[in-house]
Amino acid sequence: MKTFVSFESDFSHEGKAGSPPGKELAQYLNEGLRNAGFQVSVPQNREDWAWDFLLDKNCYRIESIVGYVNDSPVQWLITTHLHFSFWKNLFASSVKTQAESELKSYCRAIHELLSDSRFQTVRWYAQRDFDQNATEKWAASP
Repeated sequence: MKTFVSFESDFSHEGKAGSPPGKELAQYLNEGLRNAGFQVSVPQNREDWAWDFLLDKNCYRIESIVGYVNDSPVQWLITTHLHFSFWKNLFASSVKTQAESELKSYCRAIHELLSDSRFQTVRWYAQRDFDQNATEKWAASP
């Protein structure tokens, strides 16, 4: 599944004192995901290098990290991760199926938000492929 997405955008690359760049971008994505029905947390400063927000469920969590990379064409990067809690082990197959389905819908919602004219060079990657050969192993959608 492709859950990492890179793109170029004219969102501000400047961070404010004590916070990383991308706050407005993280807020845009967060609001769009909320409007699509995902109850994500408000964006939080992730140790002064990125912004993150969470979709928390009882047995799993979807975490998105929004960061400025400045390595064209990977100017901005959103990494989305699926984490399972202890309870997943009790209801393994049904929870995993539900979580993966929600993750797909969540990534499709991000993709729709990135179809705005402010975004260019949108590339989706599987997590395992991103660090190995990102220039070759990407797709135009999740």
